Amino acid sequence: MRVVKNDAGPGNSMLNLDDGLARCLADWRDRGPAAIQLRGADVLTRPALDDDTDLLMAPAAVDQLLEQARGWTVSGWCHTQVVTRRAYKTELILHAIDGRQRVALDLWRQVPQIDRGRASLTFAGAQKACVASDSPVLRWPVQLEAWVYLHHLEAKRKDLAGTSAQGRLEAYAQGLRAAGQEAWATKIDRLRESRTLDRPLLDAALQDMKACVALDGPVGARLRGAWGRLFLAPPRKNRLVCVMGCDGAGKTSLAGAMTQRVPAIERVFTGKHLYRKSYLFKLLVIFVRPLLRQSRETFDERLAPLVYLRACWGMRLKHWRGRRLLIDRTLTDFLYLDRKTDRPRFSRWRWLTAVAGLRVPVVHCLVDFDQVARRKELEVTRSGHAAYDGDMFAQLAGRVPGFYLAFNNNATLEDSAAALERILRDSKCF
Repeated sequence: MRVVKNDAGPGNSMLNLDDGLARCLADWRDRGPAAIQLRGADVLTRPALDDDTDLLMAPAAVDQLLEQARGWTVSGWCHTQVVTRRAYKTELILHAIDGRQRVALDLWRQVPQIDRGRASLTFAGAQKACVASDSPVLRWPVQLEAWVYLHHLEAKRKDLAGTSAQGRLEAYAQGLRAAGQEAWATKIDRLRESRTLDRPLLDAALQDMKACVALDGPVGARLRGAWGRLFLAPPRKNRLVCVMGCDGAGKTSLAGAMTQRVPAIERVFTGKHLYRKSYLFKLLVIFVRPLLRQSRETFDERLAPLVYLRACWGMRLKHWRGRRLLIDRTLTDFLYLDRKTDRPRFSRWRWLTAVAGLRVPVVHCLVDFDQVARRKELEVTRSGHAAYDGDMFAQLAGRVPGFYLAFNNNATLEDSAAALERILRDSKCF
């Protein structure tokens, strides 16, 4: 089999790319984890700004890239959005600081689209077929890309008459001819004309694929079934967005500015009212807290599991009432303790986040500690600030299902609000 590196497909020149996004991709090229790009122009040199780029990665490599993206956000190069609907796939979207450009990456831990879902691809099983390269983003020979793409079309039931499918099939036919694969190029040409994927063609692609890569079995259902859909999954028509952050991160100011920019948002709701307005909690504050001689915040932390569950119920009530609100906390905040010390931590009841809650979009404001400390007196320490941001990123970016945006809030209030509005509209949150 003749090996030819494939670079077919539409893309955008790096000359048109936002400077911050270009720095992110350059840093990935220098020290980022390995990935196999499934199709399209090379993401590190010609990233597509109007489409998603599919990448197959080892699970540990996905976690490494997410942590690297957090560093890019802290450095002010981009905003990082992580959306996960299935355990085997994470959508990582790098937004320019002004929100006008984005690079969207679909990070597959396992590709379940082979042979109508009866087989799947993993990085470990497919790495041996990659073309030798000094780039962390690896490519398969053009014929293997084409075989996988055929199964992708069948699994997704793509319209073969569409411009995108026709353009990509034409590019594969040209690449196959250049690689000396005339028989397969002719098959792709016939497919473009007939616009119908038949079983013999898919079986032939599967047999040739098996000679190049090691296929895994089908991807099992890893979500929590009916329980997950009822108690964790985000609602179909979302009306709530949580804006969170450490003390001094500017979440309240940013949320207030958003209400002025987006008429659909009614107001900013104080997150602590999700539980403090309940009659049960009021009774506990009146009769129990004086006996313990604790501050209001310390008392809340002592009752962390009760607080969390009541806040979950309060969040659902807000959603059912149909009001569009920005909430200045996320539910996970209520299980985070000692946040004003050098060593904040999650409660031992953190496991509740895996069985109860409502996964509405979360905007996490990240700011430079020194910049905030110069303009106001903070109640958190430098190490506590860093620990909070790191812990929350790991928790929220890694959960399934989830919608999480790590938002660099170091810009002016007007610029930050404008960028956030563009990102949330692009994500169809409003």
